[in-house]
Amino acid sequence: RRNYALALERSSFKNRGSQYTNLGVNMRCAKEDQSSVTVTLHYLSSGGSNLRFILRKQEFLIPVILIARALVNCTDKEFYQRIMQYDVHNTFVSTRIETLLRDANAMFPKYTLDDYRAYLGNKFRGFLPISDRTSDVEAGILFIKRNIFVHTENFNQKLDSLVHCLR
Repeated sequence: RRNYALALERSSFKNRGSQYTNLGVNMRCAKEDQSSVTVTLHYLSSGGSNLRFILRKQEFLIPVILIARALVNCTDKEFYQRIMQYDVHNTFVSTRIETLLRDANAMFPKYTLDDYRAYLGNKFRGFLPISDRTSDVEAGILFIKRNIFVHTENFNQKLDSLVHCLR
């Protein structure tokens, strides 16, 4: 299935590391030209999540909150409400979101939208068809467009897809 989130329980997910659980959400995202990128959201026993994708036959795992903050400029409260969707009685989801936000603030304190994009652009610069004159922010934007939820057109839709997988 294309562009459809599929929740999976696979024992092989645990082999990725000590904090990885057997739970994940897989989505094969296909563009209109039928090229596709498969992303998998791995749930961690600590309450966090990592997004996995393959780029040039290499596997990459990135914290979900890093991707979310590079997509749109929203506060922690807005991000929390976007995921919770006014389901205030769901304590399981709310504790996971709080863990995600707490870990993100510890890893990346007070970064701006451009800081997150520049971080991604700097790390993945070698995988992108760009010149040396391209800034890290532009490289980060290109990286997101080409590798994260490629079936969507804009960054708000990409964040909606990420939130859907988290839920």
